[in-house]
Amino acid sequence: MNTQFMATIAGSDRPNLLKILAEKTHNLGGKWLDSKISRLEGQLVGIIKIDMPEENMSALKAEFNAIADFHVSTSAINLVTVTECEQVEVRIEAKDKPGLISDITNLLDQKGVTIEHMENHRLSVAEMGTIVFYADMNLLVPVDLGTELLLDELKNINQDLRVEAVA
Repeated sequence: MNTQFMATIAGSDRPNLLKILAEKTHNLGGKWLDSKISRLEGQLVGIIKIDMPEENMSALKAEFNAIADFHVSTSAINLVTVTECEQVEVRIEAKDKPGLISDITNLLDQKGVTIEHMENHRLSVAEMGTIVFYADMNLLVPVDLGTELLLDELKNINQDLRVEAVA
């Protein structure tokens, strides 16, 4: 019987690494259903939804972990109740302060908003003598909350916060 699970991968990037992982999955009767992979500073991280014979799951994990400087963990897929949501891309800019990401993610969690993707950076701006935080986020916003209300609530986190929905 086949099972579906999530494999979270992380390790040193190298040529053909994704090809190797895909081949190992295929050789054990599995297939990737969905994946999100990122490379940063010579590292590769990702999450892969895999469908394969249940009895081969442990072997796949062992084969992935046998790759030098590479780690994988697996977790079962739990079905969740789906709330009707709209997908919204949001850009946030602010003067940096400690705890800003925590403040933003706590508010999103309290409002039932799901972060589909988040990319953030901090840049030193010499002319301003400060560090600027910015983030691009793809969010799933519950329809009953609404985008405008969410944007207003995000703006209230910090007086320097500039938030906009990107079309």
